[in-house]
Amino acid sequence: VTDTATGVAVVNMTSSFSAADYVVVGSVRDGGGRNDGAVITASVEDTYTASAYQYYTFHGGAANDAQDGFSVFFGDLA
Repeated sequence: VTDTATGVAVVNMTSSFSAADYVVVGSVRDGGGRNDGAVITASVEDTYTASAYQYYTFHGGAANDAQDGFSVFFGDLA
């Protein structure tokens, strides 16, 4: 995972998928209380290739580097 800016990161795969049509499920954890909701999202305008995936994290409505991030990728490997 490469931190490219506040709230922006790119996951670089060691083993590429056969194409950029895989599925990603992710969540983030940030803050210290139960009401501290954080969001992870992606944009179709950014990095989404067979070997890399860019995502954004928000906390309190603003871009934020989350304390912890979790991702699972499903697809056919090359």
